[in-house]
Amino acid sequence: MNKHGLWLLAFLLAACNEEDVQTYEPETLPTFRRVDFVTVRNDSSIFMYDEHMQLIAGRCNSVSFGQERFTMQYSDGRLTGAEYETSIGTRYNPAPVDFSLNRHGMLQAVVREGWDKTFTFTYDDRFRLVSFSVQLPQNGVYNNTVSYDEQSNVSVIERFSSISGIQGSARMEFSDYDRSPNPFRLLINVFYAPLFASAYGPLRYDNTGISLGLILSVNNPGKIVEYPDAGGSYESIFEYSYGPDNYPVSINRTDDPSFPLSIIYRK
Repeated sequence: MNKHGLWLLAFLLAACNEEDVQTYEPETLPTFRRVDFVTVRNDSSIFMYDEHMQLIAGRCNSVSFGQERFTMQYSDGRLTGAEYETSIGTRYNPAPVDFSLNRHGMLQAVVREGWDKTFTFTYDDRFRLVSFSVQLPQNGVYNNTVSYDEQSNVSVIERFSSISGIQGSARMEFSDYDRSPNPFRLLINVFYAPLFASAYGPLRYDNTGISLGLILSVNNPGKIVEYPDAGGSYESIFEYSYGPDNYPVSINRTDDPSFPLSIIYRK
């Protein structure tokens, strides 16, 4: 092969490599400067944004730690970490968090000082989260697999766990979606940034807060059927009230006394 052929081959290989490595670009979202998720106890998780709809700071209520406040950190528009301050009595203790991104510019690892958990994120070619695993000490693991419909609404989440040699599985099916925008999409560009923080608002990785199906979907599900490891099934019905922008301002879950969840949008 002559030098022109070698040059052409190198060019084509470089072009293929560039095409293979697409970079995630944050979604274009409506402009809000603050979004509050407020519970029936008037307890709120607050998320604040800049003019580019980047999450810059907030306050959350944690099951384990009480109240946390956080400040997000960016470099060239990409999320790199955050600093959390956890309340202990009247004092706040800082906890730095580092985020590493994969070659597509999407979250692939979370490191928090004092943590002994490992997170693994897998995405499809449409930049949708399809697998999310948490590795715990002593070889414990939680793995969530997410399936979507053609509208990019979550259809099924399957969860596998293995803790101290005891294995379990569960399944959640989502249906009856409305056509209104999902308020949790306002947080999707941070890719689980304060994922350990909020008990009532979004972004929890376990089953004690808002489900991944509610966080990841484009629209709002009307029904969830859960099939726990113990067998049987139970159904949850969701009802929504909407504001002038067609975003939900209230979410009610008929089988959960911690609802309704009110949502306040501030422009």
